[in-house]
Amino acid sequence: MGKIIIIILMTLMVGCGGKLITVKTEVQETLVPILYSPKPPHIPRPSLPIHDMTQEEILQPGALVKHYHATLEVLLGYARELERALKEYDVINKAYTEQRDELQKKLGLPPEELPVE
Repeated sequence: MGKIIIIILMTLMVGCGGKLITVKTEVQETLVPILYSPKPPHIPRPSLPIHDMTQEEILQPGALVKHYHATLEVLLGYARELERALKEYDVINKAYTEQRDELQKKLGLPPEELPVE
């Protein structure tokens, strides 16, 4: 009797284990925008020639005007460097906006309006 129970149990175990298991997988596309915004460039503040004037140079005729002119040139160059850095970020912002709009169209979402300050 014990042998019959063992044979029945073994048959049941083999019968359950012999069946192939099928796994069904579904791939779901998820859109995630990947944007890279570089670190802003380090633009050090320039040393201004007008701040380097000595008392003797201040008293010389025309020296103050020369140092003032040199200071204006330095500040104009500094302003150009800052504007160039801002233009790079403007290009990055436009690319982000285009990618966002394309993604919203693809997903069927209404376009976002940027807040006006």
